[in-house]
Amino acid sequence: MLESLAFYSWTMEENKDQAHVGLLARVARMYFQEGLTQAEIARKTGYSRPTISRFLREARQERVVEIHIHEPVPRNTALEQALQERFNLKYLRVAKSQAQTEAQMLSTLGIQAAWQLDEWVVKGMVIGIGHGLALTTMVGSLTPRGLAGIHVVQLIAAPPGKGAQPDGAALAQRMARLYGGQASLLEAPARPALPGERAVDLALLGIGGLEPGHAGLVNSGCMEPEGLPALAQLGVVGDVCGICFRLDGSLVETHHDCITRLDAGRLQRIPVRLGIAGGAGKGLPCLGALHAGLVNALIVDESAARVMLNHS
Repeated sequence: MLESLAFYSWTMEENKDQAHVGLLARVARMYFQEGLTQAEIARKTGYSRPTISRFLREARQERVVEIHIHEPVPRNTALEQALQERFNLKYLRVAKSQAQTEAQMLSTLGIQAAWQLDEWVVKGMVIGIGHGLALTTMVGSLTPRGLAGIHVVQLIAAPPGKGAQPDGAALAQRMARLYGGQASLLEAPARPALPGERAVDLALLGIGGLEPGHAGLVNSGCMEPEGLPALAQLGVVGDVCGICFRLDGSLVETHHDCITRLDAGRLQRIPVRLGIAGGAGKGLPCLGALHAGLVNALIVDESAARVMLNHS
């Protein structure tokens, strides 16, 4: 008799638990699949709105509901964690290389950057943009949006008629069109002020190195290839917007033909300074840019990330 009562009690408890899980699933389905608000679900079920909120929280805790966020590119979260622990970046993504060609790697970084901008960019922002292939792929991956008051500011320019890659003016104009905003361009030889002297909210930056074929100052037409050995002798590992730096972050005064809008101090005061670069040859330039305070957010690939970790 006692065994029968115990079995009956256990069965009742199990049925009660199953009924509660069913209720959680029903509430979750109405909220996540049918798109009803918590107030609408409360009216349909007869529970209070705070109770519906508790049910939804419980559904996630008990894994009745599992939310999977599918990001645009695969990430190496182990490298992200290691870099974040060392540098405490405002934002960091390490894209998996997956045996890509250079063009595919740049496309991957550009897609990741464009996806993140969809989340960051809001009406009224002032966005500064540099130049380089990584930024070119980013702008090419942007989703058109109508955002009132957006102003895109060109941060660096090469002398007219020079440069093997799309210049900052073309990138600033295209980005402004995609966002429904305005572009402010640099004109040689002056360094004009920002529109209305407004501060830049977000800087989008390429990170140049000194490797042949990947030297930003050369590719942009700001320097002849013959000038690179002199930079290397000074300990320069890279540049951001024409600002050259050593691996330890110390800045180096150099002579080149770039026209820049910001000096290092003004660039360092921009709240979010996102650098985008990939390939093993960009590892040391990324590291130097971080030490110099020219960037405080990064989108890189695994090759660059591993070099950064090995030298930090």
